[in-house]
Amino acid sequence: MIKRDHRPERWLAVALFAAGFVLLFRRWLFSGFDLAFGDDQDGYLIIALVEHWHRVFTGAASWADPNFFYPQRGTLGYTDTFFLLGLVHAPLRMLGVDTFTAFMLVVAALAAIGFFGFQRLAVRHFGLPPGYAAVGAFLFAFGNVDAVKLIHVQAYCAMVLPVLFDLFLSGWSGKRRGILLGATAGALYAALFLTAFQTAWFFGCYLLLLALLYPAVCGVTATRSLAWQMATSKRPLMLAAACGFAAAIVPFLYLYLPVLFAGHSREFAEVASNMPQWRDLANVTPENAVWGGILKWLTIAGRPGRPVWEVELAFTPGVLAVFIAGLVWLAMRARRPLASADPYLVVLGMAAVIFWLLQMDYFGVRPWRAIWAFLPGGGAIRYPFRSQLVANLFVALVVARVLAAMAGRRLLTVMLCGFLVIEQTNLVWPPTVSRRAALAWIDAVPAPPAPCRAFYVPPSAADGPSAAQLQTAAILFAAIRGIATINGYSTWVPDGWALDEPASPGYPAAVRDWAHRNGIEAGLCGLELPAGGWMPGLPQ
Repeated sequence: MIKRDHRPERWLAVALFAAGFVLLFRRWLFSGFDLAFGDDQDGYLIIALVEHWHRVFTGAASWADPNFFYPQRGTLGYTDTFFLLGLVHAPLRMLGVDTFTAFMLVVAALAAIGFFGFQRLAVRHFGLPPGYAAVGAFLFAFGNVDAVKLIHVQAYCAMVLPVLFDLFLSGWSGKRRGILLGATAGALYAALFLTAFQTAWFFGCYLLLLALLYPAVCGVTATRSLAWQMATSKRPLMLAAACGFAAAIVPFLYLYLPVLFAGHSREFAEVASNMPQWRDLANVTPENAVWGGILKWLTIAGRPGRPVWEVELAFTPGVLAVFIAGLVWLAMRARRPLASADPYLVVLGMAAVIFWLLQMDYFGVRPWRAIWAFLPGGGAIRYPFRSQLVANLFVALVVARVLAAMAGRRLLTVMLCGFLVIEQTNLVWPPTVSRRAALAWIDAVPAPPAPCRAFYVPPSAADGPSAAQLQTAAILFAAIRGIATINGYSTWVPDGWALDEPASPGYPAAVRDWAHRNGIEAGLCGLELPAGGWMPGLPQ
């Protein structure tokens, strides 16, 4: 059995959380809460979509219709919806907190949920000592991989996953509240689909893998016993979870099924171009404080021609080494485990490894093609390596278990824990955008002329802001000021919408055509961003 520390250092979890929070949120904290996660492209879009829920809960907008791509309906289904983030963001906005600060407080809440949710899961359900569970929680909530992907905060919604596990496992072991906890877990998982589809979808894939791996690791007898419990004594829990999920998934299906039936999906060539190579299993970005320079010298990180952000999602080499060595050690003892939860950790670790193997190239063949082609939702996944944010939960649990097993060698274990924490330091990521600067130009724009009910971005010069910057500036302005725009930026675009390049020669005609086909010529005007000048009528 794992030797428990009878003198737990209660301050360790708080200290590690504080250290990780300062590391990851340092630019926000030390800029007077000015620098928010994101950039003036995807970052603006995300903040605008979170702000959309404030408008929904105050009755100013229909939930499925954010005020871009006007007057197209159902455009929220063209990208992630950020529902759970908006659920917390909206009350903060109602209390007078500005859009950017409310957004950062929501992300800060995610960090706390992920860290302390992981620690509770590791201690209560995997029997790990609190100190080593806290180290695993640091790796999960504040790791290098988290910093790299916080520009796309939907991936950070993986912080909800320990809570999902805890709810279900608590319901499994409890007698009185099992049905309530199961229903809550099912509803929360469905809400995660409505918040961050890829994160929820990856988690679903892992659950499928876990079910397939369980008989191989735990044996046929244990599998039959588990299935019998699910069908008998735990049947109320399973039904409650299924019913909670079925009820809460309805808005997701309402929003996204029309997009699916419209034929929106990714070509596999596009998906493959963004998938990792073998060396990317060590690609932690050139900006990692400990490993970046070495990996760049080895041409593993910072290689030309590779997609930025999307393959720089490896676990740091120390964490990876401890995970692989620990998984092999645990697998060798799976039939005679030192602790009752060890076989389950083997299943979790093997699922992470298999998910890596599915994404790799084998002499021109990628097994992921089968998932892309046959698994529901697979055709919508552009960046399979973002699954690392979900795999991080399993990896951190295995690493925490290995550290706990080394507790007898205290000095070595403390040094290793310190190194694993330090190697998560990234000098550049996550990127930030200035709250003050954005709100300054938005507030400086005068009220629109009386006839104007919606606006477009006027034709722009080729040497000006990029098309994406113009589109997302329009979306952010529309969300905060509450006036619709025909411009937009998302994963998919409406049929017949050709306004993606304001600098193109055909852009003025495309604006006129969109206005004519949708009958909005009379109430449409132009808005120069960020200058703030209004232009009556359509572009000539």
